[in-house]
Amino acid sequence: MTSSALRLDEFITTNLSKLAPLVLAKDKDKTGQLTVTEFKECLQEAGLRLRQNELNRLVDKLNLKDQVPHKEILMGKIPSVLERMRNSAKQKKAKTESEDKSS
Repeated sequence: MTSSALRLDEFITTNLSKLAPLVLAKDKDKTGQLTVTEFKECLQEAGLRLRQNELNRLVDKLNLKDQVPHKEILMGKIPSVLERMRNSAKQKKAKTESEDKSS
């Protein structure tokens, strides 16, 4: 796990009582997913003190590009969630590259 993921994991664990209600409130359609923007807003509202560009770099390092599955994150499973999201991004990229080569 990267140091960024570790710090984010520690922040979530330490601030779960603040973060959970914010996350659940943002998930208005009850899908168990937040957009990356919604997730960043929740982190900031819960007290993560990063400037916007720092938060964007953190998200970029963690490859949070699609929907963020908040239920698992709130259950303390951020390493497995991030790994799955990275793998999904790699698979999408490989598929796109494969399609580009065949056209």
